[in-house]
Amino acid sequence: MKYKIDASEIRSFVESLKELYGFDGLMHFTDFKNLKMIFDRGYLYSRSYCKNNNISFTDGANHDVLDIASNDIHQCVRFYYRGSTPTLYNNEGIKLQYYCNQVHIPIPVYLIFDEELLYLENTMFSNGNATTSEIGKSADFFINMDWDSIFHYGAFAPHRRDHIINKRQAELLCCDPVSLKYLRKIVFRCETDRKRAINIFGYNIKYEVDINVFSHKNTSPYTPEYYRNNFIKNYAIRVSYDNIYISAIDMCLLYQKPWHEYDLSVSIFNQNNDMIRNVIIDENSINETRKELRLTGNTLDWHKIEVGINDFICIEEYLIKFEIIEHKITFIDDKVLVLHLKFAHGRYFRYNHSIEIFSIDNQMVHTTSIKFSKSSSLSLRILLRKYNNNWFKINYYMNGVLSFSDKIVK
Repeated sequence: MKYKIDASEIRSFVESLKELYGFDGLMHFTDFKNLKMIFDRGYLYSRSYCKNNNISFTDGANHDVLDIASNDIHQCVRFYYRGSTPTLYNNEGIKLQYYCNQVHIPIPVYLIFDEELLYLENTMFSNGNATTSEIGKSADFFINMDWDSIFHYGAFAPHRRDHIINKRQAELLCCDPVSLKYLRKIVFRCETDRKRAINIFGYNIKYEVDINVFSHKNTSPYTPEYYRNNFIKNYAIRVSYDNIYISAIDMCLLYQKPWHEYDLSVSIFNQNNDMIRNVIIDENSINETRKELRLTGNTLDWHKIEVGINDFICIEEYLIKFEIIEHKITFIDDKVLVLHLKFAHGRYFRYNHSIEIFSIDNQMVHTTSIKFSKSSSLSLRILLRKYNNNWFKINYYMNGVLSFSDKIVK
């Protein structure tokens, strides 16, 4: 990839942005539902590219602004220089039911890319929202952007509002799809979203939780109704067994804010992904930050549990994973990885077990299948004799379900 002829000047100035404003990379927010497409394709695409190539995505853009942008802007991948942007404040959810069908990013995720994008020949800078602001690509243009306003936080005088709001949305524009090789961090606003990502995509060293880069309304109880949002910030699930079958599921949900005017749904699915139970909890009159639930009944076909708010999925858990109640990794002479497993009951020998090993750059370097014989022991060891220092992450599957994903630490 070619660099700008004055990239060295930009690089030097970026060091002052880090020191003065805490600049930490180029920031692109998206909805959680878009992550699979992004990870599978390995690139971040422009709006026009997605439209022209029939790539569907959850759209969180304000079309009153977007529709007046030029086609040249639509053809660019867009990044901010900071978090907590006005656009995210407007659109971040989960919103009240009445507003859920309007512009909405129910579960936002920040993808933070390396500053290297600033120096590439195919990128440009906007000194404010790209739809309405001047655009350039020289070091002189970049250095003379209004950085005090771009990184402005807090209150402002009424006559400064339009200026500050516009500058906070200053952008980096990339004319080509952006490879995930430049992706440095994947930032979630809460543990619930990080856990969900691990359940679906596996452990990733780039995962972080930092509510501060999202909109400040997440910590404010006095948000106007249209902007109001809430979410499950963390949760715990405990599965109890009667012999080898589930007898009860206990859930503890922690809300970000006192909870009212939202509907909570808990759905149970069988192995064919058919919903076999659905509980809607109308919590319009409840004002609390903690909810405890117990699910019992005919559990024989229970396979997966989903928890949603106003019809947006927040928690996805396959129940088979809870049959492993403990896992630990040790080593023998730095040559053999030993995986210690403790199961909740003796049904594990009926399952198909498999292991995948990945390097730090998320390339699969080893895979194996495991067959257990019937045993009275619930604690087992698996010896992986091909261990080397390139092994970074382990994924463990039972019947094709990711049961845990963890970093390999010596």
